[in-house]
Amino acid sequence: MTKVLAEATTVQLAPEVGGFAVAPTVDWVQFQANPGGIRNWQNSYQVTERDPLSKYATMEAGEPVGFDATPELEHDLTKDLLDVIASPTFRSIAKHSGNTGESLFRPTAVTATGYTVPTLGALTQGLLIKAQGFATAANNGVKLVGAGSIATEIKTLGLVAEVVDPQAGATVEVCGVQGALGDIQIDIDGNLISTVLDLTTLGLYAGQWLAIGGATTATRFATADYNGTAKIVSTTTTKITLARRSWTVGAADAGAGKTIELRFSRWYRNVSIDHADYREPTLHGELEELGPGPGGVATYVYGRGMGLKTHVINAPLESKIVSTLTFVAKDMADPVLVADRVAGATTSRRPMAAALWHTSCPQMQRVRITRIADNFPLAVEVNSWQFTMEHNVKPREIQGECGAVDLIYGKVQPSVTMEIYYTTSEVVKAMRDNPEVAWDAQARNHQAGWILDMPYVRIRNGQRTFAANEAVMASLEVPGFREPSSNIVASLSVFADWPETP
Repeated sequence: MTKVLAEATTVQLAPEVGGFAVAPTVDWVQFQANPGGIRNWQNSYQVTERDPLSKYATMEAGEPVGFDATPELEHDLTKDLLDVIASPTFRSIAKHSGNTGESLFRPTAVTATGYTVPTLGALTQGLLIKAQGFATAANNGVKLVGAGSIATEIKTLGLVAEVVDPQAGATVEVCGVQGALGDIQIDIDGNLISTVLDLTTLGLYAGQWLAIGGATTATRFATADYNGTAKIVSTTTTKITLARRSWTVGAADAGAGKTIELRFSRWYRNVSIDHADYREPTLHGELEELGPGPGGVATYVYGRGMGLKTHVINAPLESKIVSTLTFVAKDMADPVLVADRVAGATTSRRPMAAALWHTSCPQMQRVRITRIADNFPLAVEVNSWQFTMEHNVKPREIQGECGAVDLIYGKVQPSVTMEIYYTTSEVVKAMRDNPEVAWDAQARNHQAGWILDMPYVRIRNGQRTFAANEAVMASLEVPGFREPSSNIVASLSVFADWPETP
């Protein structure tokens, strides 16, 4: 008999754009699950056996009367994964920075003058884009958008004509803006101001995060601390008001002699059920196994109507960051042969040569809890943390139907558990006084970056441990709640580019 090797097992996912449990024909993406990380990719049947009273004193065979479909996937946290799973994690569509309502493009070709895209490519001159995944090295990297972009071509310099392999997963993303010489400044109140650049044209949102400063000294503020991160409160033509800055507000910096760059992001956040951006996105999943079919051929198992129930992001000390995804599905179909494979799955995008996000320097930029009233850091020295987004999803089942007819989504419940070094008694006081506090985690690598934010949390538990020859530690439970001004309980800013300090 043919051996079925775990190493040869592949999972693919695609958004169900045609309706619940309808197989998609486009946007299939290959993933690379961790060993042991493909779990429950088959139905768990509920069988009712017959237990009659008779002289035979035996059981009689019954029938399957229902099943649970709860596939799980454990995967390193990578950009490929975030691009697919961010929208289900926040149950809403992405908000795109830039000027066209789209910031993530998958070009079909490269010419000497620009990237060929399907639509919405008429980006404003001065925006920054990040290109990666192209076979020609000159076509990759951060580039300045030139004049004359149109819906189907993003204009920039230094390109080489290239036919793009659609399975290579090459992308062009809006990643920021470059200001004119001396135009972008930090004012005395710690906010961003400009004169030439109309800041309302950048497609920024209250609640989204910015990373300030480019990859060179000519594109960063002379005041080193100002080249950090901050959260957007509001935007006008000449000012972006900031909060929760990574620096202490001090003297103004006029950006003299510099073309300051700002990095911004795709932004995901929870919204109310009646909001125009609210979605209950489901995925189709394919499990490809080489060998178990007749004559040793491949078989394919399909998860239909997969709604994300729980997304756990685990970030241990000095290790990679890992996501565990638990779904509730309509069903996990029986294995089929290649003749019955879903159209489009054979031309899926291959995974990037992914850069890991890990919890060591320089990737983990910060994890902290801050008191909102004065930005005082209550927890800064973090040993480990785990973020959980729970959607309380259940199948809606009716008689006469095999599997769920759709899914029931409950409350959006994010929470964090943390192990921290106990450095201030204010964290203990916060458990009694119950002040308004916020939590965020920020990470970057050469492919992308992200800021995960819970803007309105409380500190619970907080038990300290007093081990011999050790610093005092505290275990915190940090549940997230609705921020009254924005109705947001959690958000994610995904940066296509977040440069290191030169």
